[in-house]
Amino acid sequence: MTEDKKSNVLSMILNSELRSLGAVATNVVSALNEGSDLKTIETIILKDASLTAQIIKVANSSKSEADIQRNSLYDAIVRIGHDGLRSICITIGIIEHIPLRNHDQRIMIFECLHRSFETAIHAENLTKKMTNSDSKDAYIAGLLCNVGELAFLSSSIINLKEYNELTESGLTPEMACLSLCDFDFDELSEQIVEKWELSILINDAFINNPATVTGNAIKVAFELTRAYYSGQNSKAFIEVSRSLVRDFGFSLKETIHFIEKGIESSQIEFNRYGSILQEKANPFQEGGIKRHSGEYGDESNGKGFARPLDIAGQNTAIKKFVVLAQKKASTRVFYSILVDSLHGYTSFDRVVIAEVKNKSELKAVNVSGAGAQKLFSGFSFKFEVGGSTVSEIIDTKKPLYISQKINPEIYECVDENIKRLSGVNGEFFLSPIVKNDTVISIAYMDMGGKDATISEEQMKAATIMVGSVSKAISKNYMG
Repeated sequence: MTEDKKSNVLSMILNSELRSLGAVATNVVSALNEGSDLKTIETIILKDASLTAQIIKVANSSKSEADIQRNSLYDAIVRIGHDGLRSICITIGIIEHIPLRNHDQRIMIFECLHRSFETAIHAENLTKKMTNSDSKDAYIAGLLCNVGELAFLSSSIINLKEYNELTESGLTPEMACLSLCDFDFDELSEQIVEKWELSILINDAFINNPATVTGNAIKVAFELTRAYYSGQNSKAFIEVSRSLVRDFGFSLKETIHFIEKGIESSQIEFNRYGSILQEKANPFQEGGIKRHSGEYGDESNGKGFARPLDIAGQNTAIKKFVVLAQKKASTRVFYSILVDSLHGYTSFDRVVIAEVKNKSELKAVNVSGAGAQKLFSGFSFKFEVGGSTVSEIIDTKKPLYISQKINPEIYECVDENIKRLSGVNGEFFLSPIVKNDTVISIAYMDMGGKDATISEEQMKAATIMVGSVSKAISKNYMG
């Protein structure tokens, strides 16, 4: 591309703020830039119920259970601060502006958002450990470390002929971005931070030796998330783990606990936004595919489920599993993609991935859909070995469909924790994730609060996707 075209591409990304933001969010950013007082800003935000709710959610994110719920918008604004509000408005704008037509694009944005929330949680936790401060600056800065990648993937540039030619030739999206505008994702983030007047902490975090403790915490959090997605046996992950021990006073055991806690918290945080993405990715349609008689149950009551299956999206996810296997990615990375794909592409309303611990306990590690926190707590329980539904799946290594209406006697024998979560229809589907002939996790799927039956097509599609993950981690995963 010529220098003029590269300049135009960069300009399209840097000037996308007004196109990404809704009118109210744009007015908030303008008011902040003009130095308006908090009451004025509060009045503007209150015009948009969705934006109001999202700001309060971010203000309440990752707080301790003992903390008082901050339902007041004014309190949320005070807690987050002006820079935080500006960042939230822009980030929400990007999230809500994601195109629907490109499956590869959607799954890349899902991945990027997961990493963004993990970085935000890690940054906040590291800053709190070092400064004993509850400031949201580190969280907001961590959330926006990937803003360059998000803005690029959400822009119309990804649909350019030149971009498709580059990726079809084997270049990664980041390499294609570099070719198109001479900036990689990190450099693009720095450009956007300056253009959109975001937190200076991000620029501090991107230099070799950050000037502040918070800047260093954000930098390490960003490196930790990136390294984790490279695989827990990667050199990058080992190096950043050493940094946690050396610079933050963790033991190796504490390092593992810190990472797992951060990932679990970020999964809950992501679900607050993920539902927006998934609803936009699969708009509700009337009718749908009806379940036919087959190996999973008898004829349904004739009602269709709310969303159609997305075959192209399923195929994209399966291809992604193959790529992750080749990279020897962590199983948690597979779970992250799988849980969103089962919800978004096979149209289940709620999905849980729960790991088998100590051969007698399940622990939720990823959830998608409504009621994330309830699903996390409800799907972390001990089960009776040899005398429970979970134990049966572990022994047989086969998926299981259960309906209170179709199989009332079998339903009565189901683990109480599962029955409490089985939705309004008392119907759910369980599928084992198998690594080297051992069940390491179980995927739980249901239709949640919707008066809609699970279709045979849904269950078959889910079985194929879960089987693809099992095959990938068994053949290629070395950890």
